[in-house]
Amino acid sequence: MNILIRCDATRETGLGHLSRCLGLAEALRLDGTTCRFVGDMGATACGMLAAADFAIHGLQAEAGSAADADALATLALSLSAGVVVDSYAIDAAWVGRLASHGIAPVLIDDFARLSDYSGCAGVLNFTIGADAHAYRGVDPSRVACGPRVLLVRAAVAALRGATMIGPTSVPPTRILITLGGGDVLGLTLPLWRAVRAVLPSSSVRALHPNAKALAADAGVDSADFLPPASDLAEHYAWADYCIAGGGLTKYECAYLGLPVGIVSQTADQQRETDVFCARGLATDLAAPGDARSWHERLDAFLHDLDVPRRARAARAHFPADAPRDAAAFVRAVLASPPVTVPIGVSA
Repeated sequence: MNILIRCDATRETGLGHLSRCLGLAEALRLDGTTCRFVGDMGATACGMLAAADFAIHGLQAEAGSAADADALATLALSLSAGVVVDSYAIDAAWVGRLASHGIAPVLIDDFARLSDYSGCAGVLNFTIGADAHAYRGVDPSRVACGPRVLLVRAAVAALRGATMIGPTSVPPTRILITLGGGDVLGLTLPLWRAVRAVLPSSSVRALHPNAKALAADAGVDSADFLPPASDLAEHYAWADYCIAGGGLTKYECAYLGLPVGIVSQTADQQRETDVFCARGLATDLAAPGDARSWHERLDAFLHDLDVPRRARAARAHFPADAPRDAAAFVRAVLASPPVTVPIGVSA
């Protein structure tokens, strides 16, 4: 089977969509599926794809536009490939446009925003609380929800199988700060300063797309500041605790049992973080209405004796083989696409 995976990974969109699609592609490749990526990719994203040995096809049209759907359909048909899409830029009309070419995609979809999903071969949503979403128009048998289909990179899955990671003591001595590919709120430096104030003798890795320039502009030692990695497994293996954005990283940490404090970057992320933390899977460091300074929030988080216990318990929510199960679902629904015509598309 051939599969095209449509996602973007730029400074504006971040790397989360690409990271979880890479997790799916790596799992699909284990069973002989050929995956190629399509989309707008920044330099870091291109490096990630090259390191993972996946081909990239660029599209010139704006994400979510009719021209984008047409170009993707033309490429998919030329390769006899199924299509997986992970983008917040698409809507039901875009899916309908693909359907008009005879292509039913699998959507990786967090928030069930589309008005109609009947043109989809399937929908995959690995988020906590995914069962609460309704995907109008698609048969429930074609919807895979929850942690059983979590998409993590192969190196992260291997790390979980190799060892239990996390702190040997509280407070921790090694802290990872990673707020996604863009750090859209500019919080990496303030969080680094707060960690250094709370635990001055700790080792810190702060990942940022402009790491050295960020440190130089702030007049601080650049040794703690590193560019984003092609995958985070090496950093997870090093870290005792992680301070993460509200996207995929919090799931990877929970999957591994690594204590994680979340700083959501968007309102959608915050809503998901609310559910995530209500299940005891992490600590919300940026909860709305919290008037404490970063220093106060991090001091409480890094000295909480119960945080490691909760992190170890979080692992039980996430099956170790979740990426393989997600890949099996995608192959199955693409192999037998539905015949339903989406709303607004002529038969």
